Amino acid sequence: MTTEPRFERQLPSILEDLYLGPSPDYRHEVLTAATRTRQRPAWTFPGRWLPMADIASTRTIAPRLPWRSIGVALVIVALLAAAAFAFVGSRQTKLPPAFGVARNGLIAYAADGDIYTADPATGLANRIVSGPQVDRGPVFSRDGTHVAFLRQVGDAASDAFDLMVADFAGGNARVLTTAKVQGDASFEWSPDGSFLLLTTADARVTRYDATGSTAPIDIAQHAHVQPGAFRPPDGREILYQPDTTDHALYVMNADGSGQRPLLEIPAAEAVDSDFGAVRYSPDGTMIAFQRAPVGDSNQIRIFVMRADATDVRQLTTEAGAWFETDLVWSPDGTRIAFDRWRQDPATLSWDIQPIGIVSVDGGPVVSAGPTPVSDGAWFDWSPDGTSIVSLAATILGWPNPAVTSARPIVIDAATGDAHDLGWTVNSATSWQRLAP
Repeated sequence: MTTEPRFERQLPSILEDLYLGPSPDYRHEVLTAATRTRQRPAWTFPGRWLPMADIASTRTIAPRLPWRSIGVALVIVALLAAAAFAFVGSRQTKLPPAFGVARNGLIAYAADGDIYTADPATGLANRIVSGPQVDRGPVFSRDGTHVAFLRQVGDAASDAFDLMVADFAGGNARVLTTAKVQGDASFEWSPDGSFLLLTTADARVTRYDATGSTAPIDIAQHAHVQPGAFRPPDGREILYQPDTTDHALYVMNADGSGQRPLLEIPAAEAVDSDFGAVRYSPDGTMIAFQRAPVGDSNQIRIFVMRADATDVRQLTTEAGAWFETDLVWSPDGTRIAFDRWRQDPATLSWDIQPIGIVSVDGGPVVSAGPTPVSDGAWFDWSPDGTSIVSLAATILGWPNPAVTSARPIVIDAATGDAHDLGWTVNSATSWQRLAP
């Protein structure tokens, strides 16, 4: 691991280059940042408050001040300040990649009908969207600059929502939907953050321009898109399941064209939970999914395959009967975390186990964190891949969740240790990605 060289250590060589040579390589970046920066106030220019134009040139008893040296020094100071400001500005505007490892930012969640963001390092929370409406289910865009959420329309018993988008700090909130959607509708950001896909209860997949400047477009009928369905790195393909069968996985282009089957499970091997969870790997070369092992319809296991549906293999091999679902890739693509239940051979009951983590190359499953509630956990990886944020999945149902609130925890993926974040939430959380 390397650290960035300190600016003052580079100053002699920078000044020498400015004196001896042509424009430096970083000139374009400095100019680009400068054009994005507000003009300096007039009072900051020395010419506004130093009487440079009216300096007396007659001989006096007092020695003359070295105005030329002072001017050169002021120019150097101004250049240093501008370079430092441009450096800071470029760091602030740099965006993370849509996929892969990123730096941890804020965590968004809903509580008491409002949208909050909180810093998991300090525990400080800030309400970013408030008002009389009920807002829920915030999801950060993959570049961390915006947050989408659902806003209830009507009274407390209403199951009609608008899809909303706001800046990551809550400003410029706007409605994207032209038709109301149900509270259990799922939506997913495109990798570049330019649009969202929303799957309605009647299995219609609609594309919404994130700016709201163009009308929504239905790109697929009788289909369902899950989180993790955009193929990295550019989202040119989208995984989906047709609602005519639970035993087939299809793929289409991002505009809805080119719909074609990718993998179909024969009827003799099919069970109701096939493809209940499906996700592309962060590099887009693999797909993880759940299905019953061939010849054993009593189990559901995690499988992986290449993106072209070749080299299909069962990933987990723990002894006994297991039900594995809710899979999520780690940001670096080396591990998969998932919910799991083990069948008691004596009672045949299914008992919840701690979240499992397994290498994509196979091997033993590692337990992470405490045992969740019987319905399992809702969880996701931190952007840097070192931890998992988890909460009881019982708060996710709508309009009648089994439990209306929960306190999320953060689990260290290496040690399995967990600590409470200290917030009470009414929805799933979303972890903001920042530039490394």
